[in-house]
Amino acid sequence: MGNRDLTNAFNQFKCDIRRYLRNNSGGTGNPGVGLGDPVTIEEIRDSSTGDTPVFYIQSSGLDTLAVYDPNDTTSPDNGSTIVVDGLGRRYRIISLLEFLQQIVLTFNIFQTA
Repeated sequence: MGNRDLTNAFNQFKCDIRRYLRNNSGGTGNPGVGLGDPVTIEEIRDSSTGDTPVFYIQSSGLDTLAVYDPNDTTSPDNGSTIVVDGLGRRYRIISLLEFLQQIVLTFNIFQTA
């Protein structure tokens, strides 16, 4: 498989992840992957439902996730790496690529024998 094929496959995978985040998400009152539609940092700050472990953020063409960190109770909201919701819960903002890398490492997807 050439570099172009790998790039095309990766881009398709990112599209599939975006679709998954939208279609298999929790939404208000239902814990799940995140909200069905992308949200803004301001919407996370205003959120006080306390039942969403991951938010999908799409702004300025960048796909990022805000992932709840139950071990963090003190980091200040800086709007770029940490955002705090209306209940004081801290979310770490990561790129979609970092999220995919964590999945690969966690589940040893490309483990060699």
